[in-house]
Amino acid sequence: MVNDPYENSVSRTGLVNRLLAGRYEVLETLGEGPLLTAYRARDRQVNRIVTVKAIRPQFAKDDAVLRRLREGIGAAYSLAHSNIARVFDIGTDEETGLLYLAEEYVRGIDLKERIRRNAPFQLAPATDTAIAIAEALEAAHARGVTHGDVRPQNVLIGPEGQIKLTNFGIATAQSEIAASDPALLKRIVGYVAPDAAGTVAMPSSDLYSLGCLLFEMLTGDLPYPDENPIRVALKHAQESVPSARLINGAVPPALDGILQKAMAKTPAQRYASASELLIDLRAVRDALRFGKPLNWTPRERENSARTPVLPPERDGSNEVTALLNPLPVRPVTAPPPVAATHNVPARGVAADPIRPERMATAAVPPPNVAPYAVEEEKNVRPVRAKGVQWLTLINLFMAILLVGALGGLYWVIMSSNRPDAVVVLPSLIGKTVTEAREMAAEKNFELAIVGREFRDNDPKDVIYQQSIRAGSSIKPGRPVPVWVSDGPRMVIVPDVSDAAIERARKILERAGLSIGSLNYEYDPIVAKGNVLRQAPPPGENKPRGTKVDLILSKGAEPVETPEPIPTPDPFAEPTPDAEVSSETPVTEPTVRYLKVIYPPTPIDEGDEPHRIRIDILDEEGPRTIKDELVQPGQQIRLDHVKVVGSPITIKVYDNDELKVDLTR
Repeated sequence: MVNDPYENSVSRTGLVNRLLAGRYEVLETLGEGPLLTAYRARDRQVNRIVTVKAIRPQFAKDDAVLRRLREGIGAAYSLAHSNIARVFDIGTDEETGLLYLAEEYVRGIDLKERIRRNAPFQLAPATDTAIAIAEALEAAHARGVTHGDVRPQNVLIGPEGQIKLTNFGIATAQSEIAASDPALLKRIVGYVAPDAAGTVAMPSSDLYSLGCLLFEMLTGDLPYPDENPIRVALKHAQESVPSARLINGAVPPALDGILQKAMAKTPAQRYASASELLIDLRAVRDALRFGKPLNWTPRERENSARTPVLPPERDGSNEVTALLNPLPVRPVTAPPPVAATHNVPARGVAADPIRPERMATAAVPPPNVAPYAVEEEKNVRPVRAKGVQWLTLINLFMAILLVGALGGLYWVIMSSNRPDAVVVLPSLIGKTVTEAREMAAEKNFELAIVGREFRDNDPKDVIYQQSIRAGSSIKPGRPVPVWVSDGPRMVIVPDVSDAAIERARKILERAGLSIGSLNYEYDPIVAKGNVLRQAPPPGENKPRGTKVDLILSKGAEPVETPEPIPTPDPFAEPTPDAEVSSETPVTEPTVRYLKVIYPPTPIDEGDEPHRIRIDILDEEGPRTIKDELVQPGQQIRLDHVKVVGSPITIKVYDNDELKVDLTR
């Protein structure tokens, strides 16, 4: 099996413990690919776990890679299917300048790791996995989106067996760096169709890659294993499709035949669509479930469906054979002389030069018959052979087709020379619908709005995706499908009055809002640390993601206690230079330093990392002093934690669960 250096790469912290785009709290690194680094993150706007993929820093300034990545992901943005990892958001982080995308988080492993552990698969799970991937491709191809990089690293398997195809839209950007990255080339070449190298991926290429993936599940190895990626590519193009049945005898002829057709060298020989492939895969699945035979192949089923059975009298095979393979003309041997009659062609019947025995016979007039009768027979016009008539018709039909083709070619050439024959499509992304309609009228194409959805980062009536790439040449009047934003989804601001800061945070995040600035005021009624007021006030309709500013209570304002007036000493001598101050001295709050250790004992080595957050509430108000991921075998140790006043409250959250609530 080909060694993959990326699979053994050391995880990099990268964006861990940072807030990406003011929304995604990055929790841990999941893995690093050739183009993107994947992180597990929490979307604070909707309070859910997502996978954030950020472009690696070395490509952050590569305009060609960024353009292809934006176009590819933009085309895949609208895909929604149970076997496709859904893309929620795409944008650029202002602080780091990194392009990122947020997609559905799938907890589990990828199919490459499952193959490494379990291959060769049993027939049923291998077939079910291939069906799930084919259904994802069927949905994507129906929307005009190809994957271009179907391989097991891009197939995720959840803990309950759910299959998700991910990384739609990345293949074109990945192709920009493949030539200069031997490790990446070695990683992908085992699944690339011979007709897809260096070109835009087509649906037939995705089906070829799926065939290679199914071959690997059934045999435990790639169809053309080799350490040299160039040799692998040549084998894809030149060598015949290997038989999985010869490697694994448990593979039935039906599955082996599906692989032969899916991995055919030319697109015309493969399945015409994912839907056609699914027909055969589902037939295999049903046969496995109900004990039906699997000794058929797709080619046999196709041939039996296409070959009509005709009755013998209407077969016409001799006639067709005569037209395609005319027999050579043989010399005619004269019949022996006959005393009373001579064999001559009958009126209206042509002589058969090939088979003279089929001649119609007529009696030759005796010598006493007038000679003009024989002369009349000589002037009879022979009937042409049936094959000659067919050949004449075919030649006439071909001539008509040739004339039509030449006329059509002339029309195409003349049309292409017209200045208005093609339209160079401008970029419509970021334009309002009104602006786009004006551009369509000016450039002579049609604007077709095919979808709308709420988007937090795009204003209302602004185009966020177009199906035909900007700069493409299209015919005048052609509809251009676009997707339009309905703006941010509006929510009603909830009332968080008199709620503690953590409860207020949860209420706002549940509504799709977040906490803005925090200020403090004295209040004798509302408990210290609870919300006094909020802006915007409750009940207002605001876009999702709006920040709500809070004013928290500092509790009752302390009353100053005057210092007691000392009783004058009647025997003391007055001090003429002494000055008596009328101001009351102000008592400074007590400042202390604490040591905090959590957990008391290190996390077990076999456990997963824990997210630990430590909050403190003192006279300076609530604040978070630590929020990080603690690996197995580690502790958080804080030796000098400054606290002001008394009492103070310390709260420790372990994986968002309150573990310590201490007031002293």
